[in-house]
Amino acid sequence: MNRNEVRGARRARGFTLVEVLMSLAVVGVMAAAAAALLLSQRRALQNSSGDRAMQETVRIAVHDMGVNLRRAGYGIEPALAFDFGPMNFPAQTPPVVSQSYLCGAAVTCRDQIAGPDELVFYARDPSFARLATAVTTNTVTVAGGLAFPLYQGQVLQVMCQSATLWAYVTVGAMVPAGAGAKVIPLGADSGTGAFPAQNAALANACFSAGNVLVFKVDRFRYHVARFAEAGVAPPGRPYLMLDRGLFDAGGNALEEPVAADVEDLQVSYVFPNSTTGAVQPVGGTPGIALASAPTGIDLAVIPSAYADPDDAVTRLTQSPANIRAVRIAVVARTPVADIQLQNDVNVANVGSVSGGSLIPAAGNRPVQVGDVGYHRLMIETTEVVRNLDSRAPYYPFYSTNNGADGLNVGGG
Repeated sequence: MNRNEVRGARRARGFTLVEVLMSLAVVGVMAAAAAALLLSQRRALQNSSGDRAMQETVRIAVHDMGVNLRRAGYGIEPALAFDFGPMNFPAQTPPVVSQSYLCGAAVTCRDQIAGPDELVFYARDPSFARLATAVTTNTVTVAGGLAFPLYQGQVLQVMCQSATLWAYVTVGAMVPAGAGAKVIPLGADSGTGAFPAQNAALANACFSAGNVLVFKVDRFRYHVARFAEAGVAPPGRPYLMLDRGLFDAGGNALEEPVAADVEDLQVSYVFPNSTTGAVQPVGGTPGIALASAPTGIDLAVIPSAYADPDDAVTRLTQSPANIRAVRIAVVARTPVADIQLQNDVNVANVGSVSGGSLIPAAGNRPVQVGDVGYHRLMIETTEVVRNLDSRAPYYPFYSTNNGADGLNVGGG
């Protein structure tokens, strides 16, 4: 074999430049397709995980509010069950004079048409009752110990035997859990006999006659708040929060996060016996803010009392005492923004309102522009509040014979 034949054989075993370039192109296309498939699968997995988290968030939020709403008004006067601002009817029996919890303007403090609403209500804790061994206008001493601490800000209902008279007071400082009698310091008296600071009423002789019961009354204030977590730029991540108005021994507020990524809460109220002609539910008409008015929430009309019959005029108004159902709407979003959705918005919808940034209309709030790039889910539900139709305060039977008669010993 001569030299030219050897060179020809070597050339036959290699690749031309064109062949190499074509191979690289094919490999590049295949790699790009594989990368696109991988990214697509990753995005689908992220969206699926986000959708599940969003559904779980809505479920938790609606369940928590629903369970507590069904207790609203239990063991207390119907007029005090929902907080829309102060009321003043001292001549009524029993008197209805109330302060308001974190409310700057009556009724409107609880409703927004450009942001989340607040839901504030009270209910007696059915698992807590203690016998009072001493009652003054500054302290209440209870027997039976405490399984859990009583925190500053906790509302107490102190009731004379057979529910002849009762008063609402507020714990002034944290009382630790433990066995034995507990002396509960009380917060300052309102000076007007207003709920929940009716200390002066405890000077009545019935509170020193023995057989006095002490109950806990729980406050529920649901609202949406944002918190900038580490590495998250303001305004931060939205949460549905529960504020019970409690403070620990150091004076720190004890708010509870109910569910993360809840962007909006809208609340409206049903008055099925109202004769005002108002559209029901009140506070659910798009673009119309809830107002302190006969066709809104009426704080000026005398609220119904326990003994009022069903057809009494006081039961046909839109006083908070006549609420019979509450409709709530919750809007939640995915925990993480969809990058592709953000990119689509930024590229194709610059300067315009995009589906990737819209918070859907709910209650009386119209569509609102929110953070860009999130998937969102809205759920609405209605909870019936039956306790506001009660005809008498609940006073449990209890034992004064150390339980030998089989009755409750005041421990709940």
